[in-house]
Amino acid sequence: MQLVINTPNTYIQAKSGRFLVFMEEQKRLISPTKLSSIAIMQSSCNISASAVLLAIEHQIPILFFNHYGRVKGRLWSPYFGSIATLRRKQIVFAETHYATQWIIKTFELKLQIQHQVLLWMADKKPVFKDKIKENIEKTSKHFEKFEGYTDQNIKDSRANLQGIEGNIAKVYWQTLKILVPKNWSFENRNRRPAQDTFNAAINYLYGMLYARIEGAIIAAGLDAHLGFLHVDAHNKPTLSFDMIEPFRPWIDQLVLELVMTKTLLPSHFQNKEKGIWLNSKGKQVIIPAFKKWMKEKVVFEQKKATRFNHIHNFAHQLAKHIDKTID
Repeated sequence: MQLVINTPNTYIQAKSGRFLVFMEEQKRLISPTKLSSIAIMQSSCNISASAVLLAIEHQIPILFFNHYGRVKGRLWSPYFGSIATLRRKQIVFAETHYATQWIIKTFELKLQIQHQVLLWMADKKPVFKDKIKENIEKTSKHFEKFEGYTDQNIKDSRANLQGIEGNIAKVYWQTLKILVPKNWSFENRNRRPAQDTFNAAINYLYGMLYARIEGAIIAAGLDAHLGFLHVDAHNKPTLSFDMIEPFRPWIDQLVLELVMTKTLLPSHFQNKEKGIWLNSKGKQVIIPAFKKWMKEKVVFEQKKATRFNHIHNFAHQLAKHIDKTID
């Protein structure tokens, strides 16, 4: 279990060999044997020296995050054998078909949420309902092709997996293309620099989401730079690129909401560096909306929790899966 501190003015101390957490006028005692890490997301959190020493004694890393969700510091014992063991297992896991199965699972979860987004849009634009359902069926048929690769290692199936996912993405973005308001129209999915306002908003929020994903991976004791589908790259957290996939459609829906409610406007963007970028007024809209979005409770993998907690739980479940699968 991860102890995630995201509430201002939280205090953590040690009492009788356990962590005593004061949060919003409530007290909670937690055994160190139940914790894999402590993630502190609030600068106003206080942790006593006795709590730090208790964490070190039990080889529980303490991670400090900035307000963008990036890790700024870590505390742990110099004898972090359990963490090294997990990362060593992660290397072995990456070379097996178990990694392929996990990647296919991330694409399945991603497709489920993409379908939710499209059906949500169908309710708002019933004139396109038949087209939306048709395209949902198309993406489902594309997904069935993954079944032929579940027993293959990533290195043998990487190109095919990426091709199937690319075909699903093409249909999905073509569907969104006909659903956005005219003043937010776009030709295709394009990255930095974005060539339209809709993609510029998506790119900025994906960037914020990447920070949350990377933080969750590190908090779970995994190596963010050791991906499965995405190959190793210098100074690139490639596991973040893999793990972000199920959560991308959440951002797509957030942008659609901001656009359709006219909370986000075309005037919140500017032409710069051969592309379109969010300006300072746009950031004042998007950043608070993202933080609120992360705190909302939704159902994911049949469990209801905040989006923030779902992301951390997903990383933690991967760590547990690797630990149990690799001997």
